[in-house]
Amino acid sequence: MYNNYYQHCDVYGICATSGSNIFMESNYFEAVKRPIMSSLQGTDIKGSKGTFSGENGGMIKSYGNVFVDKPSGFSYITYADNPASFDAY
Repeated sequence: MYNNYYQHCDVYGICATSGSNIFMESNYFEAVKRPIMSSLQGTDIKGSKGTFSGENGGMIKSYGNVFVDKPSGFSYITYADNPASFDAY
């Protein structure tokens, strides 16, 4: 996923499920509450038991992405923030 623009996404911007692998770079997220998610980990299980899907999450490597106009409830958990349960490296 390279150089994409996401605006006002209702549920999420990019999500990994079923053991998929995603490398994302230089994407722009405007007013996206959950820009990056992995099923059953990180933001998906923050405060709940998982809401995106019942499948195992994948792995997301994220580099150089931009987040602007973050709405209330914005959530993006990096490996540095929580190495046990994160959205992306």
